Amino acid sequence: MSSEEQTHAERREDLTHRIHVLEAIVTATEQPHRVLDAVIAAADAFQAAEHLQQEFGFTEVQAHAVTGLQFRTAEQQSRRMFKEELERVKAELAGLAD
Repeated sequence: MSSEEQTHAERREDLTHRIHVLEAIVTATEQPHRVLDAVIAAADAFQAAEHLQQEFGFTEVQAHAVTGLQFRTAEQQSRRMFKEELERVKAELAGLAD
């Protein structure tokens, strides 16, 4: 594999990971009350992540990304920005596949 192909593959991997995380963030910010209920019911951060995995079907990576969010991410502007970023990253990944 040439260094250009490796760089291309690494970029695809980075974009795929970012999409994975953004999908959970978008889901969580659209349903902040469910997220808060899951977190409040938890004894600690580890259990909060487990609750989010159960409640939303998130992976461990997604659940930890959501537990790291701040309340301001539930604002309409922040939600819109996450959705826009998700669409941009998906489009970039699709462009790399061509």
